[in-house]
Amino acid sequence: MGLSLRAAAKQLGLSHVGLLKAKNAGRVQLEPDGGYDVEKCRVALERNTNPEKSRQAKAQQRKAAAVTTVTTDRPQSEDSAGSPERTYSEALRQQAWVKLERDKLDLQKRQAELVELGPINAFIAGMILRARDEMVRIAPELRDQLAQEADPIRCEAMLAKRIERSLGAMAEYRPNVE
Repeated sequence: MGLSLRAAAKQLGLSHVGLLKAKNAGRVQLEPDGGYDVEKCRVALERNTNPEKSRQAKAQQRKAAAVTTVTTDRPQSEDSAGSPERTYSEALRQQAWVKLERDKLDLQKRQAELVELGPINAFIAGMILRARDEMVRIAPELRDQLAQEADPIRCEAMLAKRIERSLGAMAEYRPNVE
């Protein structure tokens, strides 16, 4: 046998108006006899109430925040069947974690601890192409000079100078400015 509106509200720690609003909003259901099952109501309210709008929940959150420390691991609550809960509260928690992770990434970008991969890959690919072009040009550019030189030490010096010039040109970071 279900309890009356006022009796159920008293056991739940709510006003009768609050329980009536929850019933009218569809967050709790009446029993077939027209009364309220307190345990079913408690579970339904926990699953279907926005904690950000609850004064009591806000007070508990402030108290819990003062006591607990923030962890970097993403918590996941599970119901008794082992599957993730599908409640409004859990959705809000997940949304808050996503926002927190996005804010951490933005902070890392601003502090130059994190960079976008696309421009880095483009720069490296460009550097490899420049290196190939520089190395391919060495032989045709030095062909005539090397053919006229009989001294192997001077040939080696000419090649070393040209290779060092090419490596120096490739070592400079020149971002693409559009």
